[in-house]
Amino acid sequence: MPAMSLARRYDALNAALFWSSGGSRRVRQRLPDTLEVEHGHHVLDLGAGTGQMTALLLEAGASVVAVDGMPSMLEGARRRAPAATLVEGDVLDADVGGDFDRVVLSFVLHNFDAEARVRLLRRAASALAVGGRVGVLDWALPPGRRRAALWRRVLAVIEPSPTVSDLLDGALETDIARAGLRAVRHEPVAGGRGQVLVLTT
Repeated sequence: MPAMSLARRYDALNAALFWSSGGSRRVRQRLPDTLEVEHGHHVLDLGAGTGQMTALLLEAGASVVAVDGMPSMLEGARRRAPAATLVEGDVLDADVGGDFDRVVLSFVLHNFDAEARVRLLRRAASALAVGGRVGVLDWALPPGRRRAALWRRVLAVIEPSPTVSDLLDGALETDIARAGLRAVRHEPVAGGRGQVLVLTT
């Protein structure tokens, strides 16, 4: 498999999933907007993937450190967000320092089981400067039984992680509390198929 094929497939799938909601970029833009990322902010992007969120953070005027464990995904980030500091490493323990104004977790928490999600949330919180915020963008269930059931089936096909259903069943609320954080904003995106949360210590 060519090095960039995984990144391209990921981007194409996101474009298709969010086409009816104005596209992947529009959906992702909700996170830096809601998190109030500003010019001069120092932001840590954990699980940066192909850099879709990283690029939006840079456009907001932030300096960004982006971490991902997959070299093929970081190749996409390198092309999309060359001004970011890219770190290949485990999001749970990569050494990136601290005192970040914002830490972003965009479509990454669903890849972990409950214990690892709590670890990642605590790791995000520990990287914050005083007064900083953690932002989360991840899957959720849209309203309505039929729509929710259909979305569950879609995610079961396209998402390789067996823990996606945890978030769909509301586990994130418990994870956040266990990590010593609290949500100060919680908003649906993409017709409820995703959710944005702003967390504080």
